[in-house]
Amino acid sequence: MENMKADLTLAENMQINLEEYLNLNPQKRPKIAFNVRAIDSTFWPSYKSPIPKLPAELKKCVSTFEIFYREKVLTMFRKDLNTSKRNLPWIYNVGTCTICSYFKQKTVKLDLTALQAAVLMVFNDADVWSFSAIKRAVDLNDDDLTEVLYSLTMGKCKILKK
Repeated sequence: MENMKADLTLAENMQINLEEYLNLNPQKRPKIAFNVRAIDSTFWPSYKSPIPKLPAELKKCVSTFEIFYREKVLTMFRKDLNTSKRNLPWIYNVGTCTICSYFKQKTVKLDLTALQAAVLMVFNDADVWSFSAIKRAVDLNDDDLTEVLYSLTMGKCKILKK
């Protein structure tokens, strides 16, 4: 438990360093705000996460953080070859994205997983999509996409209509 707390503190410091990095390099800042928690997998439960094809806005956030992380890790560990090759897996079904949806009468903020956000952002291009078209757009298998669509179409807040 103590290692997990320390890991979260390191992740918070990493986010502060990311903000400083983006302030010094404004050309690298994506158009949308984002936060990342880079945690050490040895202290946390393992997760199997599908890897979706992300919309350009989210892809830019991921690549910006990966560049920052590589530069930060290389600087911290003085270009040690073992450390510089660390894997940075993304777990898209854990954590949240806040998306603002603009409707005729009001704006609604939605807290979603990155997978839900990727699927929902497909609807920026068209109002109606078939299952197979969404599947091609986000590159998820049938089971993962069904789970994400179920979460967006069922329950108390139905974000999408079937």
